[in-house]
Amino acid sequence: MLICGLGGGCSPSGEKSPQAGALTETGASNSTPSSLREIKKETGEAVKAGQKYLFAQKDKFVEKMGSDLAKVNQEIDRLATKAEKAKDDIKADAETKLKALRDKSAALSGKLDQAKEATEANWEEVKSGCQKVYDEFEDALKNARQWWVEKFGE
Repeated sequence: MLICGLGGGCSPSGEKSPQAGALTETGASNSTPSSLREIKKETGEAVKAGQKYLFAQKDKFVEKMGSDLAKVNQEIDRLATKAEKAKDDIKADAETKLKALRDKSAALSGKLDQAKEATEANWEEVKSGCQKVYDEFEDALKNARQWWVEKFGE
């Protein structure tokens, strides 16, 4: 009985109890609390590392968004120049559409400024808001292009 109590892992009833870290009959581990804490710590560290990586991509995101915005603003200016030469009824519609695009451009520019100032703590929220405004702007531009082709054939 002394052998069983010292190293055999027996329960008081004389049955052998599983050792820490051993697999149970169901295949699950009976991990010690310190192992669970280590797993939680490692998982938390992995999440933080992922967040740091995403935040490190901020400069690329801001640069691309700024470049896209500049190109679209040039296109809006080009369309405005052509709209000036249009007939009065079409010109009025074109100016309305161009104003809407400029408003969306200004909203995106504001979001871009927020993205430039974003911190690691709020980056995902700011990026998501910026992407939403960008997508809305892109849709408005697509619709304006389609209208333009219908009215001007270009």
